[in-house]
Amino acid sequence: MSYGLLPAVICLVFGSALVILEVMLPGFGLPGISGIVLLCGGTFFLGKVVGATIAVIVMACLLIVLAVIAFAILHSAARGKLFQSRLFLKAKDLGEESGGAGKDLTGLKGRASSALRPAGIGEFDGDRYSVVSEGAFIAEGTLIEVLREERGSLVVRAVSEKEGQDR
Repeated sequence: MSYGLLPAVICLVFGSALVILEVMLPGFGLPGISGIVLLCGGTFFLGKVVGATIAVIVMACLLIVLAVIAFAILHSAARGKLFQSRLFLKAKDLGEESGGAGKDLTGLKGRASSALRPAGIGEFDGDRYSVVSEGAFIAEGTLIEVLREERGSLVVRAVSEKEGQDR
């Protein structure tokens, strides 16, 4: 590989990774914008080295591959298969610990270990669980309460400090 191609390859690889990351994150933010800028920069550098025609063909192929990957990620997430993969923390199976009876976590209070947008990590009695907020954004460190278990995650809501002490 020619050293003239190195900046183009680096930009295209990192740009693709950031675009894929953006597909997995809610909203449109810094990873998506940065990925698009890097893809454009990589195409520009590639065009300087091998010519505009080849650069456009490579970019078109890369966009097709990214679209297929994005579709696969979104399709898998919609069917719940993505949340069953090793990419996400699983809610612990407390049924094994309690002799198979299954422990109901409804009403358990804890703290958000990460920001919930809406998904994140919650800590309850020293154990970390994958949690999803019922509504809007919940900041890290906020007191939360388990409402129900759904698809391997605990659905939670924010509670005020006063509510947490009353119950």
